[in-house]
Amino acid sequence: MILIALDPGVITGYITADTTDGELLKTHYHAGIIEYGQVHKEAIWEVLREIDQKAYEFSDHLTIIHESFEYRRHKTHANLEPVKVIGIIEEFARQHNATIYTQTASQGKISSGSAYFNEVRLKKLGLWFTGHVHARDAAGHYLYWKYFGAGKRPGVRPPC
Repeated sequence: MILIALDPGVITGYITADTTDGELLKTHYHAGIIEYGQVHKEAIWEVLREIDQKAYEFSDHLTIIHESFEYRRHKTHANLEPVKVIGIIEEFARQHNATIYTQTASQGKISSGSAYFNEVRLKKLGLWFTGHVHARDAAGHYLYWKYFGAGKRPGVRPPC
């Protein structure tokens, strides 16, 4: 199965993986210089299209994992850009019959120490992207899904 995990927002981080053997195909980080507007949204669609094409070439299925949007009452201003990006992701999944999983921000969050997949473990796995917090969070979503979430296989233990 070809998988893409995304941390949607003004800056969207993503990582792709081949979950047949668990090896990462390649990692990507997308940070558009246009915070709002059609260019960023077209770039998200293009990344999804490229990954879907790779799944097609391997006669495989595309699985998409993304972080959900959580409204936080204590904030005075809600940035709704993640909602727009999530809409693009979910529409792409619908049109291309991809399997989609949604996880909370805390499930994919990479922290300095409290989360299972923290800075030390991501560095050991080669998934620490210096200066790219959103790519790291996307990696966190992939790893959570694979070892603790819907992608968990019996007998497979988290690395490190």
